Amino acid sequence: MFASASDDSTGTLLGVFSGAVVSDAHYEQSLTDMERIDKLAAASGIALTYVCVVDSQVPRPPAVWRKRFSDANYGVKANRFYFVMVTNSMLIRGVYTAVNWVTQKRDGQHYGVVGSIDEAQRWLAAHGARAADLGPLERQVRRELGRIPGVARSGYPSR
Repeated sequence: MFASASDDSTGTLLGVFSGAVVSDAHYEQSLTDMERIDKLAAASGIALTYVCVVDSQVPRPPAVWRKRFSDANYGVKANRFYFVMVTNSMLIRGVYTAVNWVTQKRDGQHYGVVGSIDEAQRWLAAHGARAADLGPLERQVRRELGRIPGVARSGYPSR
């Protein structure tokens, strides 16, 4: 599953992948949400901040989706882009690192991987991002995911 919440005034998107099954539609939704916030951020002259939370039971994305994520990151229109993945899975951290290695970067793009929402907030602040408070966004997404059968309350511990 995938769900997200945003703070359009700061260009912040927080997306959560949760559950043992992630479909093409879920991956596509994550890209659609990022593209929407990117367009808004570029038009407003603000940074795009995308915090992607990947719960521990989420499987590794197929190669085709790893490539599409890489292409999407390269195609960001906002002048500044902060992407931080939140996961406690060493496998997902490895996938992220591999994608990051093949993703071309330009000035103003910052990438990181951390183990908690609190760490993500600190990472963003340390890198100069003016992101929204991630706690309320994560709680909003977790409430939405909790209404979906099979996902309720499983996954990554929130603060």
